Parts: sequence; structure tokens; C-alpha cells
Amino acid sequence: MLSTPPETSRWYFRLFGGFEARCGMQVVARMRTAKTASLLAYLVVHPPHRFAREALADRFWGELPPERARNNLSVALNALRHALVAPHTPTPLLQTDAHAVALHPDGFSADVLEFERALDVAAQASDPATQYQQLTQAVNLYQGEFMAGYYDDWILQKAAELQTRCLHALEQLTQMSEERGDLASAQQWLHRALELAPLDSEILCRLATLYLHQGQADVAWQVCAGWVDYYQRVQNRPPPSAIAQLMDCCRSQMRAPARPTQTRRRARADKPPSLPVALSLETPQTPTPALMPAVRTRFFGRAAEVERILTLLRDPAVACVTLTGLGGVGKTRLALEIASRLQTEGEFTLFWIPLLTAAHPNQLLGAIAEALGLPRVSDPLAQLAACLNAQSNPLLIMDNFEHLLPEGAIVLADLLQAAPAVRCLITSRLPLQLSMEHVQPVSPLTCTESRECPALQLFVDRAQQVAHDFRLTEQNLPIIQSLCRQLDGIPLALELAAARLNVLSPRQMLANISERLDWLKTHRHDLSERHRELRLILDATFALLSSDAQRALQRLSVLPGAWSLPLAQTLCFPDRSLNAVAEWLQELSGASLIVSQGANFEMLEVVREYAQSRLSKSEREALRSALCQWALQTARARRAEAYTPQLRDWLDFWDEARPLLFEALTLLEQRGEVNACVELMEATARYWSMRPLHADALARLTRLTAHPALTPDAQVRARLLSIRLLFDIERHPEALALAQQAFELCPDEHPLRGWTLYWLVQLAFTLRQMPLVEQHWEALRAFYPSKTDSLLHSAIHYLMGYLEPPADTVAWRE
Repeated sequence: MLSTPPETSRWYFRLFGGFEARCGMQVVARMRTAKTASLLAYLVVHPPHRFAREALADRFWGELPPERARNNLSVALNALRHALVAPHTPTPLLQTDAHAVALHPDGFSADVLEFERALDVAAQASDPATQYQQLTQAVNLYQGEFMAGYYDDWILQKAAELQTRCLHALEQLTQMSEERGDLASAQQWLHRALELAPLDSEILCRLATLYLHQGQADVAWQVCAGWVDYYQRVQNRPPPSAIAQLMDCCRSQMRAPARPTQTRRRARADKPPSLPVALSLETPQTPTPALMPAVRTRFFGRAAEVERILTLLRDPAVACVTLTGLGGVGKTRLALEIASRLQTEGEFTLFWIPLLTAAHPNQLLGAIAEALGLPRVSDPLAQLAACLNAQSNPLLIMDNFEHLLPEGAIVLADLLQAAPAVRCLITSRLPLQLSMEHVQPVSPLTCTESRECPALQLFVDRAQQVAHDFRLTEQNLPIIQSLCRQLDGIPLALELAAARLNVLSPRQMLANISERLDWLKTHRHDLSERHRELRLILDATFALLSSDAQRALQRLSVLPGAWSLPLAQTLCFPDRSLNAVAEWLQELSGASLIVSQGANFEMLEVVREYAQSRLSKSEREALRSALCQWALQTARARRAEAYTPQLRDWLDFWDEARPLLFEALTLLEQRGEVNACVELMEATARYWSMRPLHADALARLTRLTAHPALTPDAQVRARLLSIRLLFDIERHPEALALAQQAFELCPDEHPLRGWTLYWLVQLAFTLRQMPLVEQHWEALRAFYPSKTDSLLHSAIHYLMGYLEPPADTVAWRE
């Protein structure tokens, strides 16, 4: 029999408003993946908290073959097992065997379970006082949407169910308060209900009526005015006519002589006075063109994209244009700019349709009908088709479609089939994958050296909203340009960075760029909650991916710069087919998490940092080792090409692979594999001098030669490469000092002994130190002719032309 753990060792799960697990002082705010958090929440909220493994694998990974689904479940359970380890916990919370997965029933509690338990007690209680107490406890536990920020189907359904139950509890509390004559509490509960359902005009009318009944017409009017302002901002259309009439009623009472407020306690049968018949909530049968959201920020760049989108929308053959891109890249702002242009020209009837309130694909048509001001009917498709076909050039601008995919795309396709006159402009983080769809990727803003570049202009504009005296100067210009590049030109990242200017200087931001996801956040109330932190946007996009694509993104994050499909397969997926990897890359490209550049792909640095943070340490190290081995093997295999007619191709290859080469060198150095690092630099020696990259190479070689783990052989090789680079840039005295060191370190039998002598003589001759030349010339002369090293042979031959001038100069040169 399981023992009941003490309260201090019990886990408490807060699932209203997000996800948090707490045990004593230990807090877990984020799981390894959104799917892992979803799995844990599923176990928590479904008594008896025990499920067959097969059932869980099918529910969470039903789209995969059974074996892979079971493997994914095992990985998720292993992550949970590690996350839910707490000191002083006698029995593990997560309990598994070959057939089942369970949570120790006495090892945890949760706000959702307490919420549902309180509602059940209230439903069974016959005592009104107990009912009221339990209902109050329940609504106080409801601190936000269930698992906010997570979008699995079961979560959305559970969230809707819990919200409905909370609204019903608030309705009961309101009614009980009214029956007791406690109108202040009734108003309090109605305010809470209006927070949960802010667009519900019936709740507003009931609340305003209560204020009117108490003679507080001014308060009633203020509540209505605030509601109307919010309604117009969200719905972008005028409020129902009944609300305007209600406000007129409030104004007339405010002008009338004050009447004494009724203070008698109403009997249980009493009800608040009904609204006049004229205030009944009727919705117009014809569509109301939507008001566009007010835009109070300047628009920068994207002139070519705007013209292309306008051309597409004016093409009668185009039914749907989808603006795709990473969250925060500016899709909504671009759509608003397009809408503004079209509204000015008057060639379309525009309808703005925000979709965040549509939690499920089957709510899409209802959301469109609501935005058009149409009443709810049993067949919204037929209603919308009839309505829209009667309009002149109707254009539906739908914002934030991604969470309704893939089923929502099918619903939209049915609407476009039924209403051929309709055209759509859609913003979505993912393409809809419809044959009629024209996808227009929205890229980050360009970051150039010009003061007129859009990314820089946006940062400065937003910075001056925070710090009014902020100006570009010759001193801060390079720092801010670099910061814009490091933030990948993503508009939201630039805005969030600018919003931090009162706390962090641009120089400090740049210094902490490797931790950008920790400080790219704001507490501004005019931004939606999901746009207040860049990490939350990436979390939401990551959750939209298939499990394979999620895995691919994590593994590909070890590759800097641009890389090809074959290289990605070789380094990150050696056991998978090229076609499988291509499918994952296509999904990631569709989600704008990687960018296609011809035959290559690249990941934005912000995305790369995020994806790497989701890799386990062991997996990250294994992938980094594979990258280092690839660089070494490739450099060895292609080394000879640097001294053949294939030199141009060799240089082009390393130009393309430069980020990978630099990453491999950095990793080898960080891991203390300094001898391999020297080998890689030596195998690519000609690249450093021909590009040129002398400063970077010399700085790295200086660090390497100071490392205690560098072998004598590698010491010699590192110095010879440094000498060559210093000779290229005519730093001859430094090169001669290194040549003397290399000569002393290199034994006579060493294969590079001839090169140490060559550089000693060459540099001494260059600096006209002839005694030193004479001291070592004969020893160098002994290596000529060389049958094993053609490059050394040519170098000595060339030097002989100066030290032993030939009689026949032409023959010598030949």
C-alpha cells in the first residue's frame, strides 16, 4: 500500500494561466518540450492518474508508427522522471512499468483538481452557505486559461470546458448575491465574468443594469464605454446597437434628478429590472465592414513586398495570399499596411478578422461571421457564402491562422469554394498548404551599413519612444548596427531590445547577446501577452511542429551559417534517408525557422540559440564532435587541392563552409583538443592567407602555442603557420623570432626540419642579417633537391637565385 507523503514533499501543479510545478522550494516552470508538459498535465487532470502506455502513445503520437510513438513516450517519460526529482520525496511521483504510467495519487495536488472538487461539493450541497463558499473557492482558483501557451487539442478542449464551468459558477454566485441583496458582490462576480468573456454583451448589460438599479448611472456608463473601446479594438467593428442604446439610457439618468437608492432587502423572488424592449440584442443581418486596428507605429522597409502583395490581391485568379514568417517578424503589421493602402483606394470591401479567440478549427466560420456582425446560425457556411457573394470585391484579412491548422485550412477551402467572389489575405506562421494559396514569406528587416537600413530605422524609432533624447552618433552607430544584425533584423526583437534601453545600454545588450532570449522581454500592456517575450513566440511555433521536425530543429542548431541538405544528413541524421531529412527541412522552412538560400539553408541566430537550449548536454556534445570530425576529415581529404588548378574550387568550398570551419576550430579549442585544432588550421593554411584572415588565425595560433597540452610536434607546426602568415603581412621581425623558436624545437629527424631552416634563412635574408644566413645556409642547402616535398624544393630553389646567383637566369627561372 502506498504511503501518504508529508505535505512539504508533495508536488503542487499550477495549470491555470500556464504551467508550473512546485515541491517545497523547487520550482519547474518549463519542461523539455511542450509535448512533455502536455503529457504531464494530462496525467494530472485525469483521475485516477493512471493510463496504459499504448493509450498515451496513441493519444500524443498517434500520427507516428507504433514503435516510434512508444519510443517518443519513453523519451518524454524519462524527461519527466528527471524533472520531477525532489529532495525529501520518499516515493517518486512518476511511476511506470512495462504496461502503464501513473502518478502517485497522494504525491501531488493541483489547482485544477481543487477547482473541480469545489464545484462538485457545491453541486451536492443543500446548504446555500456551503454552496456559496465552495463556488467562491473555485472561481478564486481560476487564475487564467488552463495551460495558457500550450495548444494540444485536448488542452484547448479542456480549457473551454473549464472556462465554461467557471462562467457558470460566476453566474450562480451573481444570482445568489442578488437574492441575498448583496449587490456589491453581484457586481464583483459580474466583473469577473466579463474578464473571462470580455466580448459577451449580455454580461455587460446585466452589470450595467445593476449599477443603474443602484442609481450609479455614471459608473454604468464608464463600464459600457470601456467595453465598447475594447470591443472595437478587438472586433474592429461597431458594437451592437443595444449597447449604444444602453449608454444613452445611462446618459439620460445621469442628467435626471437623483432618485433615492432602494435599500430594502429583496425577496428571493425579486430580480433586477429587465432592460427595455428597445435594448434587446439584435445582430444586423448584413455584414458590417470591419474597422481596421488603429496603427500608431511607423512602417519601415518592405516596399517590394507591399507591391508584390498588392499585385497578387488585384489578380482575379488569386484567391488566397498567405503571409508566412516567424512570430514577431512583422506579418500583422505588413497586413495592416496593405489594408491601409487598399482602404484608401476603395477597390475592396475589407473585413478584418482576428482569429486568436477561435480556439478550434470548427470555430473559424463563427469567428468570421462574428467579425462580419452576422448572427449565429446552424449553417454558417451557407450564411457566409450568401452574404459575401453579395458584396463588392470582399477581402477577408485573417490574422493569426496557424493554431487552426491543418483542419482550419480545409474549412477555409470550403468557404472559398462556396464564395468564389471572396479573396483572403492571411497571416500565419505556417503555410495553409492549399492549392489556391500564394505564399509570401515575410523576412526579417535588412541590416546593412547604411543609416537608412530598415532594421536600424525601426530600432531608433522605438528607442526614441522609450528614451526621448536617444540619438544616433558616430560612437554608437557601429554598436547599434551590430546589435541589429545580432538580433537578425526581427522587428519584435528590435522593439523588445529598444524597450530595454532604460535598463541596458546597446553596448551591454551586445555584450550579453548570447543570452538574448533571457532579456528580450517587456511588461508593456499595449502588446499582447504572447508578444511580450521572444521565447514565448518560439515556444508557440515549436509546438506547431511535428515531433520529427522538432527533433530536426534541435539537432540542426549545432550548424552555424549556411549548410546543405547532404551535409545536414551526414552530420545530424546519419541513420536517416536523405528524403526524410528533406521532408523535415521543408516543414521547418515553411515555419520560417530555417531560411532557404538556393541549395543551402540557414538558421537565424535567435532561433539557433533557442533550439540549442532544448538539446540535452550529451546530445549537443555528440553533434559538436561530429562537426569537428567532419571538418578534420574534409580538410585532410581536400588539402592537396590548394596547390593544384583546383584551387579556385577549394577556396569556394571553404568560403561556403567558413562558419562551419570557424565553429569546429572554436569547439576544438574550447574542449582542449588543441593538437587537432592545429592540424585543422594547417590543413587549411592557404585559405587563411588568401582570403585573407591573418588576424583571426594569428590570434588563435597564439592561444594554441600557449596551451600546455600542445605536443612538441604541434608546437612546431603552429609556429610555422604563424611565420607564414606574418611573412605575408610583412611583420618580419616577429616572424624571425618565431622561426628561431621553431628551429630550436624541431629535432633533426623531424619531417619539417627543412622548413624551419628555410624560414630562418629567408627571414634573416629579408632583414639583411647575413651572419645568420651564412650560419644556416649550408644546412638548408642539404635539403635541395627534395624528392619528398615539392613545395620545399621550390622555395629553396627560389632562394638560391639570390644567395647563389646562377649563370643562366632564364634556365633557373624555368
